[in-house]
Amino acid sequence: IAPVPGEVSPANNFGDLWIEVLSEKARVLFLDGAPRWEQRYLRASWLRDKNVDLGSFLVTPPPDRRLPSGFPRGRVDLFAHDVIVLGDVEPSLFEKGEIESIRDFVTARGGALVLIAGEKSMPYRWASTPLADILPVDLIDPPPSPALGAPR
Repeated sequence: IAPVPGEVSPANNFGDLWIEVLSEKARVLFLDGAPRWEQRYLRASWLRDKNVDLGSFLVTPPPDRRLPSGFPRGRVDLFAHDVIVLGDVEPSLFEKGEIESIRDFVTARGGALVLIAGEKSMPYRWASTPLADILPVDLIDPPPSPALGAPR
């Protein structure tokens, strides 16, 4: 970028950037806690996009709330994706090793993880899990009271 008059230093006006152009479809794994508006919109958008290979799942409803059958739980199955999207999903649905695999999906494989807040579980429920260190926010301790925002 060309320097502008009065700029203190033009040193940050340029930089090298590495990008990867995918010749394959982006493999997206999407798990949401309920059939809510966000889930319906994202799912419909990705299903229409010819460049997205979508695996979409919903957590089973109460009283037997659990991960749906067919949801990839193992490291190899998770690593086959490019993006994992968790929408309003509580960590208690996963075993510790499964959460560690999701963390490793980001740190070792270089995959993208998206957490979408919802009424049931974001973001403080993830504070004491292996995902806490890779979240792009600093969670304050103690967390704010539920009266100030989404429940923990």
